[in-house]
Amino acid sequence: MTNNTILVVVDPTADEHPTVERAAWLAEGMSALLELFICDYDPEIAAGRVSTVWIDQPVREHLMSILEQKLEDLAEPLRARGLDVSTDTAWDHPLVDGIVRKVAASNAWLVFKDTHHHNVLKRTILSNTDWGLIRDCPAPLYLVKLGGPSEISQIYAAVDPTHLHDKPAQLDREIVDISQLLANGVNGTLHAIHTYAYPAALATPEATPIANLADEVEQEHQRAFAEFLASY
Repeated sequence: MTNNTILVVVDPTADEHPTVERAAWLAEGMSALLELFICDYDPEIAAGRVSTVWIDQPVREHLMSILEQKLEDLAEPLRARGLDVSTDTAWDHPLVDGIVRKVAASNAWLVFKDTHHHNVLKRTILSNTDWGLIRDCPAPLYLVKLGGPSEISQIYAAVDPTHLHDKPAQLDREIVDISQLLANGVNGTLHAIHTYAYPAALATPEATPIANLADEVEQEHQRAFAEFLASY
């Protein structure tokens, strides 16, 4: 990998940061660099509708200095462990676009971000930052569930060697390649998986006379999967 920087998106409102610890653990295993990043924006401040009399600098600059110090407080213990850690903040919105712009500018190898539960409506219309990043992030995205294990030993790479949905053929190889890097870096085990659905007709009673069709579909997927994995 030409750039081994792991970009960690830090939530400035959170009290705990398991995402930072997970990224640091991976960086140690892979001798990678860490960059801690906060993207923030306040429309009231941006519009000049917020002012204070007890600080000697503009409100926006004051807020960003607080966020910069927050990142430094997170970075110092990691540096004491021997990690190479940098920090950066950005005043940008919407959040997903600000993160995407940062990833593109930094050419990060991997992006870490925590993920939270969202209601059904938000998940359906893809209105939250996590789903926006899944769609638009230009680098591999590692979403960390709060309360999950601090270390991983098994990595699953989901591929579609039959390209039923017209996705680029190269994407499967990129998925397996980065999965191999991660598995090697953490001394873990890599599993490649491929799932598929039977044609809709097979799920209806009218399809039952076609006794061998399900077996033929399964064999075709197994053949494509085996051919894809042969080069690995």
